[in-house]
Amino acid sequence: MGAPHELLIADTREVKAVLSSDDPIDAWEGFPCRDVDSAKLVSLWALVEGGDLRHDIARRRDDVPAIPDPYGHPWVAVVPPPMLESLAAIAAMDDDEVERLAREWGRGQEFEGWDRQEIFDLLRDVGDLAETALLERKTLLLWTGAE
Repeated sequence: MGAPHELLIADTREVKAVLSSDDPIDAWEGFPCRDVDSAKLVSLWALVEGGDLRHDIARRRDDVPAIPDPYGHPWVAVVPPPMLESLAAIAAMDDDEVERLAREWGRGQEFEGWDRQEIFDLLRDVGDLAETALLERKTLLLWTGAE
């Protein structure tokens, strides 16, 4: 099945607390996001900003720090401010724009088994959560638990 993933609103100073949590969704606002890892979020960031899944992708990957616990799991990826702003922009998109984005983002094999509505709904959830984090002057953390 794979490791669990949760996308959370938090302050960057809360990374250690999130890392020490067995299920951070109980303490932080967010949602479980099956099979959504930092690579998928980085590709979404590239798509929103550049219109292409590979737009400046190497630099973008380097801009998203992953912080492991001392034993390797769980780990937390910290969404940097430029990525947060791009993801928050999804919240303001109309349905046609989100549908186009879902179609483009879902082309990769990493979305095999997903239908377009699931990707559309995920985009809406990511955009809304990112917008809330921005308004609260926080960021998003992607928590990945042990398999």
